[in-house]
Amino acid sequence: MSGLLLLALVGVSLLMSAQAAYTVYLMLYTWDHDSAYEAARAPQAFRLPQISFTALLPAHHEEEVIAYTLERIMHAHYPHRLLEAIVICAKDDRGTIDAAQAAIDRLGAQGITGARVLVFDDTQLNKPHRLNVALPRRVATSSPSLTPRTRSTPTSSTSSTRSCSTRRCGWCRAACS
Repeated sequence: MSGLLLLALVGVSLLMSAQAAYTVYLMLYTWDHDSAYEAARAPQAFRLPQISFTALLPAHHEEEVIAYTLERIMHAHYPHRLLEAIVICAKDDRGTIDAAQAAIDRLGAQGITGARVLVFDDTQLNKPHRLNVALPRRVATSSPSLTPRTRSTPTSSTSSTRSCSTRRCGWCRAACS
């Protein structure tokens, strides 16, 4: 039994060594030949972006870092009309809500309006719950789906603070308004 296990380990090691040697060969070949290097480069011109994205930011007592995080996301090299960020906070987390809203106001002064704060009011404070609260409220229609059934709810892309009530909706099984 131990001989068979040793043989299997040697075989896997040889395969991994061969893969590593091949990768090194490709890297050296590419660096050595200008035509191969040019063919492997990133494109000089890109297609116009058409996919919209929503960054869901579940935050709890993040007042020291939420503004920086939000500003970095919203200053991504991507069209602002296709980029959205939602900071998801519990209603009792005033520090994070105020810091995020101040950052949103600064972004708004720069003409960047795709960020907002979503405030919910219930007893569940975990990140999956916060994501479930925000997911049906995103504007991006082409963003990756985190649940088997998702839909987009058209909302304003301007900066605003929204609140959820404690009633349960059938859509995300979270507290929704």
